[in-house]
Amino acid sequence: MAFVTSTGTLDKRDETTRQMLADKADFIGAIRLPGSKNGAFKDNAGTEVTTDIIFLKKHEGKSLAEMSDIPDWVHIGETADGLPINKYFEQHPDMVLGTVVEGNKLYGSGTMVVAEDSFDLKSALHEAVGKLSAEISHERGRDVYAKTADGIQVQIPSNLRNYSFFMSDDQVFFKKNNAACEFRFDRGTAQHKRFKAFIELRDLTRELIEAMELDKPDSVIKDLQTKLNVAYDDFYKKYGIIHSQTNKRYFSEDVSYNLVAGLEKSYDKTKLLAKSDIFTKRTIVPPKAVDHVDTALEALTLSVAEKARVDFSYMSGLTSMTEDELKRDLTGAIFKIPHTENGYQTASEYLSGDIRKKLREAEEIAEYDPDFNINVSALKQAMPEPLKAGDIDIKLGAAWLDPKYYEQFMYELLQTPAYQRSDSSSARWNKSAIVGVEYSVHANSFHVSNKSSDRSVLATQKYGSHKINAYDIFEHLLNLQEPKVYKTIEVPDGLGDTKEKRVVDIDATRVVQRKADDIRKAFKAWIFKDPQRREAIVEKYNELFNSIRPREFDGSALSFPMMTSDIKLHDHQKNAIAHAMFGGNTLFAHCVGAGKTFEMIATAMESKRLGLCTKSLFAVPNHLTEQIGDDFQKLYPGANILVATKKDFQKANRQQLFAKIATGNYDAVIIGHSQLGKIPVSKERQVMTIQSQIDDILRGIEELKKSEGSKFQIKAMERTRKSLQKQLDKLEKANQDDTLTFEQLGIDRLFVDEAHEFKNLFVATKLQNVAGISNSASQKALDLFLKCRYLDEKTGGKGVIFSTGTPLSNSITELHTMMRYLEYDFLNNHGLQHFDNWVAVVTHPKGQPFIADEFPRYSAEVRGFCCLRGAC
Repeated sequence: MAFVTSTGTLDKRDETTRQMLADKADFIGAIRLPGSKNGAFKDNAGTEVTTDIIFLKKHEGKSLAEMSDIPDWVHIGETADGLPINKYFEQHPDMVLGTVVEGNKLYGSGTMVVAEDSFDLKSALHEAVGKLSAEISHERGRDVYAKTADGIQVQIPSNLRNYSFFMSDDQVFFKKNNAACEFRFDRGTAQHKRFKAFIELRDLTRELIEAMELDKPDSVIKDLQTKLNVAYDDFYKKYGIIHSQTNKRYFSEDVSYNLVAGLEKSYDKTKLLAKSDIFTKRTIVPPKAVDHVDTALEALTLSVAEKARVDFSYMSGLTSMTEDELKRDLTGAIFKIPHTENGYQTASEYLSGDIRKKLREAEEIAEYDPDFNINVSALKQAMPEPLKAGDIDIKLGAAWLDPKYYEQFMYELLQTPAYQRSDSSSARWNKSAIVGVEYSVHANSFHVSNKSSDRSVLATQKYGSHKINAYDIFEHLLNLQEPKVYKTIEVPDGLGDTKEKRVVDIDATRVVQRKADDIRKAFKAWIFKDPQRREAIVEKYNELFNSIRPREFDGSALSFPMMTSDIKLHDHQKNAIAHAMFGGNTLFAHCVGAGKTFEMIATAMESKRLGLCTKSLFAVPNHLTEQIGDDFQKLYPGANILVATKKDFQKANRQQLFAKIATGNYDAVIIGHSQLGKIPVSKERQVMTIQSQIDDILRGIEELKKSEGSKFQIKAMERTRKSLQKQLDKLEKANQDDTLTFEQLGIDRLFVDEAHEFKNLFVATKLQNVAGISNSASQKALDLFLKCRYLDEKTGGKGVIFSTGTPLSNSITELHTMMRYLEYDFLNNHGLQHFDNWVAVVTHPKGQPFIADEFPRYSAEVRGFCCLRGAC
């Protein structure tokens, strides 16, 4: 074996670790890598640590205690300069790639290696490896042996998957982490015969699938099908259907149980109704590789379908055209990506998304690189048509609008005295008298200062009342709240006496709400009245909310190798799969029965085949785990999947399941919704998430204090900080099971079926009486949100796929919740992560929220923006 480790393994003065290694293996040699700015891991890991590659060969000889001479490499020597270093490097200084100098002594000897500026690590490493000498038997490598608890040596079949039953010397064993765990069934017992029959059936099934994948002759396929029929019929006659509770209890531990169960196409309780088509047909027909096409455009289509990118070398092989010829012929069909050496995207990908952002970037580069002029021209044509003032309905309280406009409107409407305005000459030295509008980003709220200081007729009568003045009403409207007037009445307390109760004063409230309507109407008439103001606001609106062009996806070229040939996907399914593979986070929001399950399965398998992901996790309703597993094997009979059961998530078995997921090379892991929450997100990540929010708030408070900013904003931020600090303190005190975390399982694509079951994500809002608002966080929704944020970081926003036939149940909040799960960074970049800000932008022309039945009637621009940038 060869492994990379820190220098402490060889240089630590404590020899215990090296003695343990010497007990088990012969030391072939080692190479010390540099740890300077030219170090081995500086670029890809961001570290300058000095590391060693150590080469060992397992031996079955004497232990260290039985050796007459302890190998030199176990001991510490020193360099010519007197620095402590392993004896091996003392005797072989040429295996140190660089100059040994004194380093940090915190963790041991303190020696490190510094590479020269002109150092070529690749060449030096290649030369050093050439100096190593060892004999490796390739024959020995094919046989895997393991010992049982009784010390019996068992040979494990070389092609056997982990967590599988197998026979050795007519005994049943179970392969677990490359160790053979014996199952003590006496030969000839009913259990022994049942397991032997199952193993034969499983191995025949895998052999037949492999033969189909390799496109072997019909004679070979028919011979294996005949054997499989005989084996299954014999098993069914003796032990019943594979799906029976008894067989499930015996064999569900085997990773291939679902594959074998897939041999039964339909059954009724314990009776077989129909066998799978694999018994009589070629269910897998490998697609014939295309080796030539006539045009560059055909080559591009195949490149995207087979390589998931614009691959010029692949396209050259198909067309015999040079790269320059391909680029010339594909002008307008592909575009060079800014700030890359030779990266290209298809037109459908490049001319979609945030067009304005891409245009600014292309225009900057085009100033010194004329090749990007074609990008600029194409992006301008792809730009959504600019909206005009008449197309925009600005709701009073929209947070994207600069607070200065609200302040100007308030001054003009209520004729606020000049000395009380923020732009007056006295504002600097008499802040306590200023009437102004402030907005706190962290608290997501507006505040009108000194609301009671102006007692004019406009403030207390025309646009206000003696109960609530116009400034107070205006503050309510900015915060999207309806102003209410309260009064105190006396009610019986049940003990023969009375008590005071605070209730809404209906008559007074009606009065102030009529005043509120007057203010709204006045704002609507005022906002676009001034040409200069109108131009600035319309430009900002288009910049923020009219820059997105949804991407169109065409999956017609996808080939789906190794998918069963009996199932044909519809065009809308292929397009959805292409969307999930080549786009970002995606919502499959088709109606019931449209084939969302097969879309998810094919997306997972094709993404792994093309290298877009390595391991997919499916979270489905608890009662559907086995059904999804069956569907997976129907669509991809050769898929290596793990279907978790309720038993797997019992505390005693949880650690073993997580180890299976983490160490297994599964195409997919299928678990229930409730089980997803039992896979913990690391405590460190939760702490980091909350702490980062606290740090942002503290920086904001510090900046406001330095600039003598608003006391209102400082107090609002302090309240938010204290609330977050309480959450952090509670989290740090909580104990977490010593289990593998979600981040350690190797999951890089998450599929959530029936995603509407996670809609109760906490919503911080000032609004009242809005359907679907969840003021208390659902734990399972919060847990899913953290996992989505982790995958966004890991995959760049391409690792989460939701599926549901009911993305909305007539509640505007559910649409925002879906966007928070799938497009959080997009919302955050547009200042719409708060529900109140979002709903103030995405509204009905009459000022009311969209409802599901009306939604399709509105413009493509609005729907494209709302619906996850066109992602559903």
